[in-house]
Amino acid sequence: MLDNCEHLTVACATLVSLLAQRCPQLRVLATSREPLSVPGEVICQVLPLPIPEPQLESDVDAALRSDSVRLLLERAQLSRPGCALTLANLPRRDRGLPEPHGIPLALELAAARLRVISLEQIAARVGDHFGLLDAGTRPGPSRQRTMRATLDWS
Repeated sequence: MLDNCEHLTVACATLVSLLAQRCPQLRVLATSREPLSVPGEVICQVLPLPIPEPQLESDVDAALRSDSVRLLLERAQLSRPGCALTLANLPRRDRGLPEPHGIPLALELAAARLRVISLEQIAARVGDHFGLLDAGTRPGPSRQRTMRATLDWS
């Protein structure tokens, strides 16, 4: 697996081409905003996950049929075991979507915040998406510490 190849497209394409020549059965998964343009490349675009229809936003069972809500809840339960979706914390557009627009990275960052704040607190702070998703002094590259930095970098 090669991640974030868009910054090293030529080098990654060269590596993948060489590996493919030497190991014909090898499969490579590469993430990139740019195609590598190597023989045999198959491009799979990853779109935002669907979010609940507005008329279903007051129905927990209907919300759980939404891929974005399920991802948020699954990741939330890893950060905060026992976390459950209720009418009080159900993601809703009129509250600004604690489930950030179906973007998987934003959903992952929001769920990680549940180590320190509850879904209800997220719902109360959703007007400040970028502040909400700030991981503070998290280690790693600065571009990965906040949603704003990730979007600015990309």
